[in-house]
Amino acid sequence: RTGTTFLHNLLRQDSRLRAPLHWELVEPIPAHGVPGGEAHIAAVQERLMHYTALLGGNRGKRGQAGAFDGIHPMDARMAEECIVTLAHEFASYLFSATYDVEGYTHWLLDRRSHGRAMRWHRRVLQYLQLRSRDLGHATSSGYGDVRWLLKTPQFTMQLDDIVLEYPDAIIIHT
Repeated sequence: RTGTTFLHNLLRQDSRLRAPLHWELVEPIPAHGVPGGEAHIAAVQERLMHYTALLGGNRGKRGQAGAFDGIHPMDARMAEECIVTLAHEFASYLFSATYDVEGYTHWLLDRRSHGRAMRWHRRVLQYLQLRSRDLGHATSSGYGDVRWLLKTPQFTMQLDDIVLEYPDAIIIHT
């Protein structure tokens, strides 16, 4: 392990950076209610509890008994990895981390381009940024200076697609 979750949480202390929260990546727009409202976040948190229970069943198989929460704590209101939003486009290693889907993993690794998933990713971030602006959530340096702080190990296999979609990206590799 390289400490990327620790680094991600450390970097997000900078008021000029904005890391997407778990609920924003899982369900940026709820079927009912207000995005980010108490009912919305509670529903996402409940699904997250079911997901972490599912991961608990896989820990023994992977030899990580009791380790996952210490490595990558999850909560609906915490910063989360972009792997969650990429799942919306069926282009995420989240499925491989959760289930034994070797064929899917090979299919995903063999894809020449993840451009479609990265375009979806960009649209989600644009929506979140506009929504933050509408709600009056600015950083100390204003709205225009907000930079997204993104994280997922999956990005290391998609650098070409990231640079095409985000040409001004600054990439930190640990």
